[in-house]
Amino acid sequence: MRPFTSMLVKLAISTLGAGCLAVAIAPAASAFTLVPDREGEINVGLGSSLSNDGYLDTQNLGYTVESLAFDVNRNNRTTTTQSRLFVDRANTSNTYNGGISFQSRDIGTSENNGALWLRPVAMIQQGSGILERGQLEAGLFRFNFATALRDLTLSFFDVETRGTSVVRVNGEEVNMAIAPQGDRKTSTLSLANVRTLEVMIGNANTSGVNRNGRFGTGDGVLVSGTGTTSEDVPEPATMASIALAAGGLSWMRRRRQQQVAEEA
Repeated sequence: MRPFTSMLVKLAISTLGAGCLAVAIAPAASAFTLVPDREGEINVGLGSSLSNDGYLDTQNLGYTVESLAFDVNRNNRTTTTQSRLFVDRANTSNTYNGGISFQSRDIGTSENNGALWLRPVAMIQQGSGILERGQLEAGLFRFNFATALRDLTLSFFDVETRGTSVVRVNGEEVNMAIAPQGDRKTSTLSLANVRTLEVMIGNANTSGVNRNGRFGTGDGVLVSGTGTTSEDVPEPATMASIALAAGGLSWMRRRRQQQVAEEA
């Protein structure tokens, strides 16, 4: 009987020790970046990649992204479209299949520090090709994070008109509009506890209520983001197990002391 009791005590100590670590130690955090470390195309669910190198991997960064349909009003006609998403240095030139061509000095959306940005491409047809050869940086996307982000700071480059906004966070409508800042300036927005994120980048409208009043083509915007991930706080069921382990350990200690007293 004594060896069996001793084994139970050791098991309870092991269980309680693991539980105590879960409670006493703050959740581990790690750095997060939204932008892959090289240029290319990100898979947003629109079929084959337009890059000869295929899609970039974002799952290794901890997220996937979907292109969502959005309405565009141009020349007083409303159409529905979706957008592709690229990683781009705004001061380099790149050509992709499907008639998409990024210039070394892009139309209205260039910066010279060589940083990598997420670059949407509104797939709006113009004649037999894509509007502006893919240089209208506008699109609606849903980002799904494998691990909840404890914090996320989004940077929006070159917001010059209304239209760019965070639409939903964790499925809840928020409509956080990014105020226009002027040519080649950066706006930031900080969020906490983010599991999913829907964001409208840029403004493709040239007519209607949400028209871009300054430009005849639309307002292109680039995006980047950084943050930290953290492990989830223990669930109530886990906390209950820890409490039971503690109670069980206390009972077994008392039982052991009683046995020792009886044997003495």
